[in-house]
Amino acid sequence: MMMRMDKSRLKQVRRKNLMILLREASAQGYSDSDMAKKWEVADAQVSQWKTSRRGIGEQSARKIERNSSLQAYSLDREDFEIERYKIGSGATDSVTIGPDIVVYYPILGRVPGGEPRLCIENARLSKDTEYIAVSKKYGENSFYLRVVGDSMSPLLSEGMLVLVDPDWSPKHNDVVVVRNHADEGSVKRLKNDGGQWFLVPENARYPVQPLADSTIVGVVVLSVQQFH
Repeated sequence: MMMRMDKSRLKQVRRKNLMILLREASAQGYSDSDMAKKWEVADAQVSQWKTSRRGIGEQSARKIERNSSLQAYSLDREDFEIERYKIGSGATDSVTIGPDIVVYYPILGRVPGGEPRLCIENARLSKDTEYIAVSKKYGENSFYLRVVGDSMSPLLSEGMLVLVDPDWSPKHNDVVVVRNHADEGSVKRLKNDGGQWFLVPENARYPVQPLADSTIVGVVVLSVQQFH
C-alpha cells in the first residue's frame, strides 16, 4: 500500500503541477489572470501559489481540477501529466449532458479495514485508482464498492457499484456495508426489531444476522449499474 504523502510534500507536488498547467496555458496564449478567472480564484491567489507564499488547499485543488477538466485528485499525483489526467483520457469518462459534476469518489477493491479515511487517502495517491463522478456531494470520505453475490437481489445485483458514506449516521431500514470479525465485508439492510439491530438480506434464501456480530463501515447512499 502506498504511504500517505505528508503536507509539506503535498504542497510541493500541487505547486509543481500548477506550474505545469500555467506553462501550458501560457503556450496557448492565456495569462495567469485568464486562468484565475477560469479557476474562479483571485489573481493574487495564483501569484501567491506560484511564489510558494501560500499552499494550494484541498478545496482550491479540487476546484482547479474541475474547471480544468482534470480527473479528481490529479493535482496530488507526482506523475501528473495534463493529457494523462484529462477527463476522458483514462478511467473517468467526460459527461456533457445532465447536471454539473460536483465531485468524484474512488472505487475501492474491498471493504476497508480500520479507518476508512486513511484508505481513501491512500487510494487517491495511487495512479491506478478509478473514480466515478457524482452530481451530488456526499461525505468527503465516501467511496465505491462493487457488489459481490446475490444476497441483496433484486435491490442490488452482482457487479453493481454502491457509494458508501462512512460519515452517514445509520438508521432503521438503511442499506449498510458491514465488516464481521473475520474481516469479511457484506451489504445488508439494517433493521431494528424490539430495540435489537439486525442485518437483513433482500434475498430470502439468506439468513438474518444480528448486528452485534459485525461493525458498520458506512451507509449506502447511491447505487450504479455499469454496463461496460
